[in-house]
Amino acid sequence: MQALSLEHENRILRNLLQSPRQKAQRKVRVAELIGINPAPLEQQIIIDKGQNHGVYLNQPVLDTSGIIGQVSMVTPFSATVTLISNPGHALLGRINRSGIRVLVTGTGNSERLELHHVPAGADVRKDDRIIASGLGGRFPQGYPVATVTHVEKEAGDIFATIYAKPAANLGYSHQMLLVWPDGDGGVASDAGKLEK
Repeated sequence: MQALSLEHENRILRNLLQSPRQKAQRKVRVAELIGINPAPLEQQIIIDKGQNHGVYLNQPVLDTSGIIGQVSMVTPFSATVTLISNPGHALLGRINRSGIRVLVTGTGNSERLELHHVPAGADVRKDDRIIASGLGGRFPQGYPVATVTHVEKEAGDIFATIYAKPAANLGYSHQMLLVWPDGDGGVASDAGKLEK
């Protein structure tokens, strides 16, 4: 059982480091989940990397499928990551098919995000993919955020009611990537060395 568990973990780590989406992101480091905030609406996790590893506030955190969240607190050896499902979290995304910019916010539910202030006449459909817009420079442009699951447009409403499912496995990821902008941090190799 232990060998199967290690094999599974190695496969996840290889996928994280060799993800095609990471080719343009030269500076990354693998972090591991070590804790969860017990308050369900907080939607926060704790990882095993901190200031001594170059982790900084608001740093983006990803998995092989999409954006997990961003660092909201840092200590020397660990950091708290606020998930994109946190009710206080918002990021600017873009509908991949139509190019419409959307504000994606957390709902407190790790399986559901909400799109705010989308005009009722906007070209947004169920199953549309939402990607990071890259505006503001915090999250890597083009990285998956969510998939639209529900679009409701009532007659007379100014804005549509739209929900989406996060692309990342928010409730299941144990390994994730910390991403640095060009010129900072380093890439964690399979041997555990930090490459510049």
